[in-house]
Formats: sequence, C-alpha cells, structure tokens
Amino acid sequence: MARKRDLADQRERLSEATWSVLTERGLAGLTIRAVAERAGCTTGLVMHAFPSKEALLLHARELLHERTRIRADAVEEETGREPAAALLAVLLNGAALDDTGVDEARVWVSYLAASLADDGLAERHVAGNRSFIGRVGRWVALSRPDRSAEENSTDALALV
Repeated sequence: MARKRDLADQRERLSEATWSVLTERGLAGLTIRAVAERAGCTTGLVMHAFPSKEALLLHARELLHERTRIRADAVEEETGREPAAALLAVLLNGAALDDTGVDEARVWVSYLAASLADDGLAERHVAGNRSFIGRVGRWVALSRPDRSAEENSTDALALV
C-alpha cells in the first residue's frame, strides 16, 4: 500500500529550508539543491513546489510579509492602539534588533537585490513595502492629527 503524502508537512519543511538557506547563505546560496539538502528531500520534490529560484524567493518574501504582519498586528493590539505607542511598536517590530529581525533583514535585502533584475519580483517587493509604509502612515496620521496629510505621508516615508 502506498504511503499518503502529508502535503502540509512537506510545504512546511520546504518553507523552513528555504528560509534558513536564504538567511544563512544569502541570495547566491539559495539554490534548489541547497533547499533540497536542508529539507532532506530530492530536488524533484522542491521543484514540484517551487519550479525556480524566483519561486523560492517569492515564497520567502511571502513568509516574511506574513510573519511581520502577524507581529505588527499583535504589537498594535498590545499598545491599546494609543497612536504614539503603536507607531513606535510598529517601527521597532520592523527593526533588526534580535536574531529574528536580522534574519528577516537578510531575506528582505536578498529579495530586494533579486527584484532589481526581475519586474515580477519587484512588483511584489513594492507592494509589500507600500503595505508597511501604509501601516506606519496610519499611525503617524493618528499621532499627528494637526498636520497635513502630505506632511504625515512625508514623515511616514522618512521613518520607514
């Protein structure tokens, strides 16, 4: 009798392998083979889920976006939504202040480097960055209701 594949477990293993290879080896070290070795599987299995290096990178960027979004939502909630405290918490959440932040910064920079030569990757990178700028912008505007939208937008961009 054939074994049933646990697709969720495979996806999780490949996600963690992609993340760790990218954070440890950088963009140049992110290969299908390196992810397969880290995940303990064949290159064929990796290519079934992620047919190219670009697909691996896009997946890493999605993981980054999801992880930071979840944390940002949590820190906003913890502040009781007091604007200045929430703004500070969101900004600190995006800073590389611990090992997790350093790993996230490595993924972000690697993705940025790759997106310079790939319009599809660049489009996703810009969307993610705009999302973060928008989050910061909302808190800047709530913190400084006496200022114009243009001034608050400029401040949000400068803070990011």
